[in-house]
Amino acid sequence: MIAGWKPKSLFKTIEDLIATSIDAVNRNKTLKDLSTQVITNGEEDDVVVKCVGTSGAMKTKSDIDVYVNDVELRSIGISVKLETVKQVDQAAGVDAVANLKTIFDRFGIPYGSNDFNGVKDAMDPKKGFVGVYQDRKDKKIIGDKQKVFDAVMVSFKKVASSLISRGFFKKEPAVKTLMQGLRVAATKGEADVEVIKGRMSYDQNTFNVLSKGVVAAANGNNVSAKAELSQSRGESTPNPSIGFYAGVPGQEQIKIFKLRFRFDADRKGDVYKVRFRFLVELEDISDFLDQLENAAPSRGR
Repeated sequence: MIAGWKPKSLFKTIEDLIATSIDAVNRNKTLKDLSTQVITNGEEDDVVVKCVGTSGAMKTKSDIDVYVNDVELRSIGISVKLETVKQVDQAAGVDAVANLKTIFDRFGIPYGSNDFNGVKDAMDPKKGFVGVYQDRKDKKIIGDKQKVFDAVMVSFKKVASSLISRGFFKKEPAVKTLMQGLRVAATKGEADVEVIKGRMSYDQNTFNVLSKGVVAAANGNNVSAKAELSQSRGESTPNPSIGFYAGVPGQEQIKIFKLRFRFDADRKGDVYKVRFRFLVELEDISDFLDQLENAAPSRGR
């Protein structure tokens, strides 16, 4: 017997994987229709699911091709991602303000003309910003990072507060644009791709349901945008973030996604130069969708 092998633990893991897979398929109309077709056709079918992609990328994600009796039966692309991987998109560059505006514009998130003045000042060499370092352990990074993070946090608080005070989430067209931005981020802009992540499936219908659910939550005063610090794995300093939350009125708010600001330094020749990243991170929204489903009136009524 292999040392350390725990049959019960292994079987439980396999059971969980099977349950998660079934849940994901049931939430994806494309795969559910295909599985129903195969199960109910009264024939013995040879079903093969092939993982495709580069070996490096397949550590965290894989595209899949589905063959039934040696014929590919896939009307749309399916991309399977590791459940623990949250990042789906980013804007990166040496100009933090440009990165912030790129993502906010992509999601239709409004901001004031002066909301990022503090960030611009924090990056000003005349006001003490360095931006060039000997290595990633250079102590000058600490001062630069804190200065920029403080300024970004102030900007995030302004943006988040404005979204609530102006009733942004009560406006259906605005929320539709927000969710479409999230869908484009999740699918890398490919209209014919659907994403499966853990037990969740992200197709166009998912984001339509999300849009309606967020608007309903806002009308029930149970939606929020929060400027917060987010500690991520491998990060020594918590990152400024904006988290977007919603819940069926009277129930717990669930985080749907967040936008997280990172400070990096990339090697350029013999030195390291600052590079900012503004990340889009998708959360597990299954609890919120379950809330919506449970709150929906029964069809039999």
